[in-house]
Amino acid sequence: MYHKLFLSFITILFLLKIEGVASKGFIVSYAINQVNLTLNSDSNLPDSYFTNRTRLFTDDNTSIVFKYVDLDPINKTTHQISIDFQDNPKIPFYGTINVYPGGGLPYTVYLFEPPNPLNQTQVENNVTIGMNFNMGSSLRSIYVTKDYTPIPFTLFNNNWTIVIEVPCNITVNDIILEFYSNKVISRDVLLTLLLEPSLIDDPSNHVRIPVAGNYTLSLRGCFLSTLNNNNNNNSSIIRFTNENQTLDCSNLNIITSDKLECNIQSGSGSYKYNYTFISTNTISNNNNSYDNNNTIILSYEEPSISSTILESGGVLSTNGTGFNEPIIVTINDNKTCSLPTISNFTNIKCNTQVTVLYKLRVDVANQWVEYQKDESHSSNNPPTSSSTGNSNSGSENSSVSSSVIIKPSDWNFLLPLFLFLCFLQQQQRS
Repeated sequence: MYHKLFLSFITILFLLKIEGVASKGFIVSYAINQVNLTLNSDSNLPDSYFTNRTRLFTDDNTSIVFKYVDLDPINKTTHQISIDFQDNPKIPFYGTINVYPGGGLPYTVYLFEPPNPLNQTQVENNVTIGMNFNMGSSLRSIYVTKDYTPIPFTLFNNNWTIVIEVPCNITVNDIILEFYSNKVISRDVLLTLLLEPSLIDDPSNHVRIPVAGNYTLSLRGCFLSTLNNNNNNNSSIIRFTNENQTLDCSNLNIITSDKLECNIQSGSGSYKYNYTFISTNTISNNNNSYDNNNTIILSYEEPSISSTILESGGVLSTNGTGFNEPIIVTINDNKTCSLPTISNFTNIKCNTQVTVLYKLRVDVANQWVEYQKDESHSSNNPPTSSSTGNSNSGSENSSVSSSVIIKPSDWNFLLPLFLFLCFLQQQQRS
């Protein structure tokens, strides 16, 4: 490998000499988004100055836009010109530039400076890199440093931006960007990755978790295998937190590099959570956490009502599913049933002074169900209409029963009307 690099270096020195660049004293310097070409001053050589006739081209004769630096206003000459990468968005600047100074022989300038990333962002396993020049065809490959596994990439923004999808099973946190030109030595750029495990909120695989908990939750993500490094998975948990509650998912098991399972505890509602991986090493007794700014939505089952009955002593008993804390029971639109007690997540008992029940609503966290009594049936019959809602959606959806429910207060109007009709009929008979 080293003897190839040495031969390439000797070849380049030879090329520099026959092109006359070394004898002319070219100095190539770099700044952010630009490269500067400087000629050493020599009054005996007519082409030791850049003039208003100076032209720059690539190997395929594409004209290069440049600017004069400290141009002499009388002689219209200067020793330095500047090439701004932004002014030449379609020209790759890793390789060679042909300079025609305006007199004498042309020069060939070799750009040896390896490209430098200006910025790097990473979301899960997707890495976006902005470079300081157009990469064009000079970016030959990207691979993992440890085993040289190639990584696919895509160029955007006129070849100034690279988007890389890093494999989730990667075990080292650096990759190599290999740049190549047929006239200069291949150069590599080392990039460091973030291998913190992440979870992906996948709507297509969204499930409702039983409120009772102890449910094996399957989650997708990336770099999950890093949790296996020096950690005891049997004591690892994922902690989900928000302003409402904290949930732990224990007995974490890495299925593949992008899938895990854990046992979620009891909970309620449908919320967005921040999460943290917490691993306890039983040998060193140290806690290691991988903080992650990503969030994920966890949704427990919505409540449902199958029957309700007013028992003696002012106790309302309601059967259904999905009952858990925090819970609010509302009777007939505005009466709160106090001291609700939940049994087995399927029954609620609460205290009320209401003697006639025609509507019941149960709120569990930010999800709810509504139940309406059908007066033509016993109180143990299923509801004539119900609705469920989720405050995350921003609106509440409901379905209305086709049956007409007559409230006790309506008799105040119907009874006088009935007596009046009877009076009219009696008058007609007499």
